[in-house]
Amino acid sequence: MSSVLSSFVLRSQRTLLASTLLLSIPLLKRLWSLLSSPRRIRDSRSSEHWTAAATKASAKDLTKAELNSVGTSAALTETSVVTAELSGFYPATSASHVIQDSRWLTTWKVRDFLRFLGNGHVIETFRTIRQGYAKTRLRVGDARQLQRQEMEEQGMSAPDFFAKHGFILLKHQTAMTEEDWLASVENIESFFDADVAVRDERYMSSDTPARRIWSKEAESILKSVIPGAASLELPSQGVRRESTMGRFSGKGAVSLVHNDLPLDVDQACEKASRLAPRMRQQREQLQGPDGYKSLLLCNLWRPIAPCKKVQAMPLCLCDASSIAPEDFVELQIAPDEPGSLQITGLKYNPRQRWFYYPAMETDEVLVFRQFERAKGDSAPPVMPTFHTAFCDPTAPANAEPRISFEYRVSMLTR
Repeated sequence: MSSVLSSFVLRSQRTLLASTLLLSIPLLKRLWSLLSSPRRIRDSRSSEHWTAAATKASAKDLTKAELNSVGTSAALTETSVVTAELSGFYPATSASHVIQDSRWLTTWKVRDFLRFLGNGHVIETFRTIRQGYAKTRLRVGDARQLQRQEMEEQGMSAPDFFAKHGFILLKHQTAMTEEDWLASVENIESFFDADVAVRDERYMSSDTPARRIWSKEAESILKSVIPGAASLELPSQGVRRESTMGRFSGKGAVSLVHNDLPLDVDQACEKASRLAPRMRQQREQLQGPDGYKSLLLCNLWRPIAPCKKVQAMPLCLCDASSIAPEDFVELQIAPDEPGSLQITGLKYNPRQRWFYYPAMETDEVLVFRQFERAKGDSAPPVMPTFHTAFCDPTAPANAEPRISFEYRVSMLTR
């Protein structure tokens, strides 16, 4: 009887949602037409984001100065640069705080959609979503070559390279199997659960292969690039993404320039509760007498089986030394909810330098910094690593889908 009732309730919810959507179509179509008018398309040639250098057909047409102006290290050779289109940059005139109430696109629940229609953020949400589809053409450098030049040829250490750029690629053969990764995936549908305590306990402490195996490997990896790492909070689950999944599924490759946390330490500790539930307690420890120097959150990102090599939708990273706080745009998601999220968008600036590691394999792990703040209220923020999935123009048309696992670890440093 209960299964019949549950099935009836589910069908009723879907019918109500479909009816509401149909009734809302004229309004939504009108909003979309207003927001997608030609004067708002940022990837047109009149856009402020286009430069003369960025519209050239190939890297061989660029001088060294032009390579710098479109965000590529001058040390890189012409053959190590690709021309790519990245989505989601904000215009220079953008407000410093925007709202995208898109929770309903992930949950597909009637109450979330009705709340969206009545919360007063409909136009701004569609404008922000439209912004996410605008593309900016720029040059993306080969991070393998950058890392080889600075570490092998110039003698820079791994910790120094990571501290400077905010990312580093390391060789690492994991003991995790394909089944282990699957058994350690966070249920994205529970991300907005009202019972935060239950969700956090499951995320941080459940018995998974990631808890038994990957957490120990991750701790060793992090300590190799952050020698002062201490008090690491290693979760039991992570996020598995497939490049073939939809944009709003919560499980697909995120093709939108972003950082997952705000820059402000108070906002980060509050809004990071879904990503790193114990950051707030760690911040209190940072202010205490135990000699900690900074609070840090890193993402360990790697391709996993059955994917063999990342060609479709690799991860593109912005050199942290090439950005400034005035480039940031605070993006609030589900703003009227207790568990609302806040991430950070980026205004495009020609000084920004973008890189990627071509053809990452399953015996490699990419570590990048998502938040760092030194002890003391007057301490300047350390720049995070903005990132996005992107279409690599050198990838074959039949490239296998990307399957990756991301694992966020918060820590204190000494």
